Amino acid sequence: MNRFARVLGLVGMVIVLVIGIPLTATAQEVPEGLKEVSDLKQQLISLLPENENVDAHHAEKAEEARRNAEAAMQEAIAVPDHSSVRYRTQVHLGTDAIFYTADGGNADAGRWGATPGAWGADYYAGMRRAEAASLVGPGGWGGAWAWANVGKFFTVVGEGSRVADLRVIGDLNGYLSVLVAGSTSVTVKFVLYNYTTGTSYETVILNQSLGLAGYSHWTHGFNQGIPVLLQAGHDYIAYIQVETASGVYGVGYACSDWGRQDGDYGQYIQYSSISINF
Repeated sequence: MNRFARVLGLVGMVIVLVIGIPLTATAQEVPEGLKEVSDLKQQLISLLPENENVDAHHAEKAEEARRNAEAAMQEAIAVPDHSSVRYRTQVHLGTDAIFYTADGGNADAGRWGATPGAWGADYYAGMRRAEAASLVGPGGWGGAWAWANVGKFFTVVGEGSRVADLRVIGDLNGYLSVLVAGSTSVTVKFVLYNYTTGTSYETVILNQSLGLAGYSHWTHGFNQGIPVLLQAGHDYIAYIQVETASGVYGVGYACSDWGRQDGDYGQYIQYSSISINF
């Protein structure tokens, strides 16, 4: 298991730009989901100024910070290492299979620029769960990122190759929140990686972002499939992955919460089964 967590300082796509309209931290109504948050989040929110004008420039720079953090994250994302796995489940080409366990995963987190915040990620093979959280507050220009994945290793045996429907069933629980000004995002994917050829298939389960001010919460199940070509003699991993990124410019608070690494619990992505149907 890999564990990454960092704290600095005190601690479809939706982008809204409002030009020339002043916002105040005290005047905004705090979303219901943010009324009971971790001490770490409360500390970051408490840094918001009593009265601050924000405009399109703040929103654009916050979005730029998030995108830069996201770019740094994409360079860091890695497929789970299978070199230490002693036993790999065999899938017979042409015979359906279903997995209720996970063998491993990977996780990492970091930041771009300089701003108070927290970022962390982890995976839990025993629960088939991946968690990641990135949040930043006022006091600079920068962003944070975090990602994690978890999945099942297998080897295909037989002769030749066949197309199959690779399917994952699971649940997710997490949210995006922005106060005053900021930008935050989440992407959840289902991926099949072929270790033998270094190629992959993937499908997006969730891809959302939030800008300037707002709150969006997701708590639901998913049932996602990918048509894949499986080849005899090749090693694979099928896994779910969560990617988060947040950014602010000067003033603002942005949070993508899909894990316990920000000081609270209850957010995650998790699968109950992965199936292969020929």
